[in-house]
Amino acid sequence: MNRLLKIVGIIIGTILLLMILVPFFFKDRITQEVVTVIEKNVDAKIYMESASLSLFKSFPNLNVSIDDFKVVNNNKKFTKPIMALKRLELDVNVSSLWKEKSLDILKFELVEPYVSLEITKEGKPNWDIVKSSEETAAPEDSATENSSSGSSFGINLNEVILDQATFAYVDHASNISFEMNNFNLKLQGMMKGVDTNLSMETNANISCSYEGVSYLTHIPVSLTTDVQANFEKMLFTIVKSDMKIESFPLVAQGSFQMDGDNYVPNIKIRCPHSSFKEVLGLVPDAYKSYLDGLDMTGKLTFSSSIEGVYNDQTYPKFNLHFEVKDGHMKYADLPESVENIQVRAIISKAQGDLDLTKVDVPVVEMKIGGQPVKASFGVTQPMSNPNFVAAFHGDMNLETLKKSIPVKMETLTGRIAGDMKLQGTMDLIEKEAYDKLYMSGTLRASGIKYKDASLKYPIEVPTAGMDLSAKKITLKETKLRVNGDEITFTGYLQNYFPYLFKDGAIQGNMSIQSKRIDTKTWMSLMVEEKKETTAVSKEKQDKVENDTNSVSVVQIPKNIFIDGFLNIDKVVYDDIEITDILGKAKVENQKAVLNNLSMKLWDGSMVSNGFFNTQNAEKPDFNFSFKANGIQIAKAYSASKTVQKYAPIANDSSGEIAANMNIRGALDSKLAPLFNTFNGGGVFSSSEILLKATGTTKEIANLVNGENSSDHLRVGKFSANFDLVNGDLTLHPVKTTVAGQKLTFYGNQNLAGQMSYQCDFLIPRNKLSGDVKQVVDIIPGASGIKEYNIGMSITGDISNPKVKLDLSKTKKQIQKELENSAGDKLKDEIKNIGNALKGLF
Repeated sequence: MNRLLKIVGIIIGTILLLMILVPFFFKDRITQEVVTVIEKNVDAKIYMESASLSLFKSFPNLNVSIDDFKVVNNNKKFTKPIMALKRLELDVNVSSLWKEKSLDILKFELVEPYVSLEITKEGKPNWDIVKSSEETAAPEDSATENSSSGSSFGINLNEVILDQATFAYVDHASNISFEMNNFNLKLQGMMKGVDTNLSMETNANISCSYEGVSYLTHIPVSLTTDVQANFEKMLFTIVKSDMKIESFPLVAQGSFQMDGDNYVPNIKIRCPHSSFKEVLGLVPDAYKSYLDGLDMTGKLTFSSSIEGVYNDQTYPKFNLHFEVKDGHMKYADLPESVENIQVRAIISKAQGDLDLTKVDVPVVEMKIGGQPVKASFGVTQPMSNPNFVAAFHGDMNLETLKKSIPVKMETLTGRIAGDMKLQGTMDLIEKEAYDKLYMSGTLRASGIKYKDASLKYPIEVPTAGMDLSAKKITLKETKLRVNGDEITFTGYLQNYFPYLFKDGAIQGNMSIQSKRIDTKTWMSLMVEEKKETTAVSKEKQDKVENDTNSVSVVQIPKNIFIDGFLNIDKVVYDDIEITDILGKAKVENQKAVLNNLSMKLWDGSMVSNGFFNTQNAEKPDFNFSFKANGIQIAKAYSASKTVQKYAPIANDSSGEIAANMNIRGALDSKLAPLFNTFNGGGVFSSSEILLKATGTTKEIANLVNGENSSDHLRVGKFSANFDLVNGDLTLHPVKTTVAGQKLTFYGNQNLAGQMSYQCDFLIPRNKLSGDVKQVVDIIPGASGIKEYNIGMSITGDISNPKVKLDLSKTKKQIQKELENSAGDKLKDEIKNIGNALKGLF
């Protein structure tokens, strides 16, 4: 007997020892075998810390465990694992393995499972890793006949757990992302034969974004449900299902069946009890800031159903009903409220094509500060040819609106009244058959004043009138006022439906009148965001403020083509005052185009043609021609950077000029000229200019010493032709008089400010300056010369030019005169005179 007990003890001890040691010694082999089998079937790298079988860990039950499991796509474009989990635990009742009727799973737990599905911009999914059938071909298993649908074998699920799971989906092609984290699930039930009963409790946080806008962020969702499944009929019945999305409750009942190629839903979802306030939990995150301090009351009703058959040819019937009754909204820090909110919306579809869908929103009503606003909307045939109808009526005091709803505006006053109706089909818009659309309405505004943080000045609309039809919008004396500048618009806009719905071009005709427009006011209307965030010097702060106050390019929107007529008394552009502006102008293809636009400036008049192109807002370009008369030189110099750049001598000049020129080039984003892009040419002329005798002109005055006083130099009538090539100026020979003496003037200057000009004078003997006259008087025979060719070069930096007499032509002229009068006997003397001239000059 003792020997028998000893043998039994040895057997039991050996079994226990094997239960402990086998999983330990074969742990690595088990892990490697699992990895190898999986990698044979997928195009991915499998990582696994360990995999084990144990009869000791959960004795007397069988335990299967996997630690730190990860699946990574072999495509390097995908940096995140497709699947990962920290730990898998499976406990099976060992005795149930030998039972023919059932398998008893005591626990199946996944700890921190992670699934990340991703689609590239090219449409390639990261989960497409299953190898082709040729690569994974294996002998067929003929044992499937044992899986008869009538089998009474069952699986008892005592506990299925997901602990802190995460599911993520990112579609880069559609710019959609969805994430469900902190996902916890507990499931239990009995799977036996064709019948299954499962109970499930789950909760998670859901986030969703589209096009970079977050619509849901960590929204809590919970679900408790009991499901009965009949696998013979593939019928799944929801016995009970309670769901909460944030604080919004839902109850679902019904069934879902898979019948061959058909899916047959019969499900009803309703909100058992909810107030208007509870639905606010569904508001997208992008708008949740508007809910701070909001108190809402009212009754909310929501119900939906889906019933019928779904397959490749048809869609089931569905209905959705949403209603708000007697709603009330009040912000804690605002004196007024929004009351009597009534909303009714119905979305329905009969069995069949999605084009049978109908959207009907017959009632949207509310009172804002006691003033009623009503709207309605409906759509049918949404897939093939949307048939739409919409209406709006309201008369709103904007100051009351600001007291009822938080708006980020410093000032909002005035009144808007509107009454509009629209009905038609999308194909009428696509075919531009606007005459067949029904559209009528009016919009009136008065006393509007609007100011927010983005505006430097308030925008005012003293009066505005708008009549709407399907063909056009007619503006009736609409006044717009900013910082004292008032502009009146009258005219019309047409083709606005294609502009709104099809990226088409809007067209129109507009008359613009104003007493005064300061372009700096309008171009610096929008306040630029300050980028400086750290401490800076006062000099740098001043520069930032100056940059903020400076004008910048206002880009003309695309697809706008409007002909206009301007009648403006005064426009101020920097220090330039332009008056009596009259003529045609238009906007086309992001360009402002002038057509024989007349104006007065710098005490003269001008007619301009050309365009200013804002297609490149960082470097707008222009091409203008000008015809000007009576322009005061001094005023042109003080106001025009171009005149200052190319003619600094104008600062010491007075008189009038006329011009006929064409200039094309570009400006920077702050509308400063980029002179290296300037090309063109033309002619400018004057009957007389008076120059102050300072610097260069002083030296010229000393040479000609004629009728001029000591402090002025008179330039006679002239006409000058010039060319501009990449900002470099070339002046063709100009014939005129200076102090009554004949002059030919020509030369060039470049962008670097270097100049090279030549003055060729013809000066009578009695008008020569003292130094030159003294030399000439000692030359025998020189008395026969009536006018002397005397040159002068002006070179160097344009701000500080160097002036030098050039008597080379004078020398040749005297030499020729002496040769003609005295012959060879004076040759030696001529050489001496030449040497004397060299020494003198």
